[in-house]
Amino acid sequence: MRHLSALTTLAVIVVIAALPSTAAAEGAPTMPLSSVTKGMRCTADTVISGTDIVSFDADVVDIVTGPNDDDARILIQVSGPNVADTGIAEGMSGSPLWCPTADGGRAIAGAVSAGTGDYGNVKGYATPIAAVLGMPVDPPASARRDDAALRAARPLNGPLTVSGFSDPVAAALRRAATKAGRQLVTTPRAAGAAAMPPQTLRPGSSVSALYAGGDFPMGGVGTVTYTDGDAVWAFGHPMDGSGRRALGLGDAYVYTVVNNPIGAEGLVSYKLAAPVNTLGTMTNDGPNAIAGRVGKLPTMIPVTVTAKDADRGTTLAFHEQIADERQLGNPTGLSILGAIAPSMVAEAAWETLQGNPSQQSGDMCVTITLASRKKPAKFCNHYVGAYPGSRAVGMSAMSSDVSQALSLLDSYEFGFPTITGVNVALTLTRDRTEATLVSAKPIGPVRSGKVAKVRLGFRTLGTGKKGTRVVKIRVPRDAGRGLRYLSFTGTNPDVPFNASSGGGGEDDISFDLSDLLEMMGGSGDDRPEKLDEILAAITDLHRDTGIAVDVKKRLTPKRSSSEAEAEAEYEAMLAEVTGAAAASQRVLKKEKFLISGQTSVRVRIR
Repeated sequence: MRHLSALTTLAVIVVIAALPSTAAAEGAPTMPLSSVTKGMRCTADTVISGTDIVSFDADVVDIVTGPNDDDARILIQVSGPNVADTGIAEGMSGSPLWCPTADGGRAIAGAVSAGTGDYGNVKGYATPIAAVLGMPVDPPASARRDDAALRAARPLNGPLTVSGFSDPVAAALRRAATKAGRQLVTTPRAAGAAAMPPQTLRPGSSVSALYAGGDFPMGGVGTVTYTDGDAVWAFGHPMDGSGRRALGLGDAYVYTVVNNPIGAEGLVSYKLAAPVNTLGTMTNDGPNAIAGRVGKLPTMIPVTVTAKDADRGTTLAFHEQIADERQLGNPTGLSILGAIAPSMVAEAAWETLQGNPSQQSGDMCVTITLASRKKPAKFCNHYVGAYPGSRAVGMSAMSSDVSQALSLLDSYEFGFPTITGVNVALTLTRDRTEATLVSAKPIGPVRSGKVAKVRLGFRTLGTGKKGTRVVKIRVPRDAGRGLRYLSFTGTNPDVPFNASSGGGGEDDISFDLSDLLEMMGGSGDDRPEKLDEILAAITDLHRDTGIAVDVKKRLTPKRSSSEAEAEAEYEAMLAEVTGAAAASQRVLKKEKFLISGQTSVRVRIR
């Protein structure tokens, strides 16, 4: 839904919410584990391309149990043309295992849920259907106990999948996920997925547990095991194993199955798939399945990012609905809002600038609205960067600031403020709108306790164009008389734009959450107790792009015996004030471009 207005996006969501139930109406017959026997010829259903359900053979090799009867699993061996190249792949988890009944029919005996790690991925395990549906498991007395085999089983957890991001942003997301210990598969938005209407969830169809939906759907993809009315069970194993959930429950589009016959950790065949339509709510993430209901959607946070190309006059817009699990205490400990929203900003910058030009600048305003506050939390900043030969995503400091703002909200531990919207507005240009200070010269006398004028000189980086600004300085009454230094400090571009200095790393598109507690002043009793303190901290993310001045006192100016000594003395004083972090007065609060650098002038205060 790219380039649509927020109203259009809302209309689409309302339409989807109003759709009739898209889960199969009647529950299929089930088979108790006691009826499953070694050598039984069964089949399993899944999707290997698009949305069409296909079958493959799955013969029962044995019934295996662990230390507890609840650990019982059905050992299977798969075959047939639909799995000949890939074997059991991640994303097939939840595939219903249909076994023959005594009356000539068939019933669901379990859900394909794990591999054995064998070459070719032809052997695997299925979770008994009773365990999937939460019913007691009663394995037959003849079941073979094999603790070692079950410990070696590799659950077909499948990676999280996100689609729609361009290659540089997707690569940065994958690297960030790897550092966090999560596997993430990124896919493009193919025409087949974008045009796919809402699907009916039935045993064997692709299903997704969605963290986010919209222009960049993100979630785990598996297979539906069982449906009963609007209730849906899938996966045959946990997604995160975190219990109660409030994620989206949706369908998915399968591009293909990527073959990896080795079957080792991280080298298993997997479905290249993408979540598409949100159809309901995933409510439970249990040990043997995920479960949810089609119909009512979970609480979502709308995020809109608009980006204007100041050079070409064009505008693009991205819209996303992100699951809000904060009322549940963020069951996985992760903030999906804090991951997706900054990535949307990075994508908007990349697509607007059509790449990563070595010189770029922009403005960003972030507005976060809360149900409990009439006034939103808002900040605006100017950004300047240069990326010669860098892999970094352009304007990555913008993403970092958005991530920091959302991390501040996540740090609040005395309630769960309802976020009603996150809106980010960007204006970008392929130019480095930065100048550096080169000179300062007083205009007229400088008197203690009075206002003095100083003409500042600067040069624009890149073009070298010269310019001046006249600023007024209030000389402190206690400055005294005699020789002093006026030290002028511009805005350091490394503060709002860490990637340009290398401090943020080549793939840093988000704020480092490990620094959050330190930034907030520690932990425990030091954490903010009032939401207003958090909102004020977000507002304080605004940075002026002007110039500050500090009047440096020098009590006993030395007399130099030579001009060389005097020059050395002056350079020493200049080095002393260079890099000063604080300034007593801000004399130029805002400019259309960033003025960096530092310069000093020696004056005699009268």
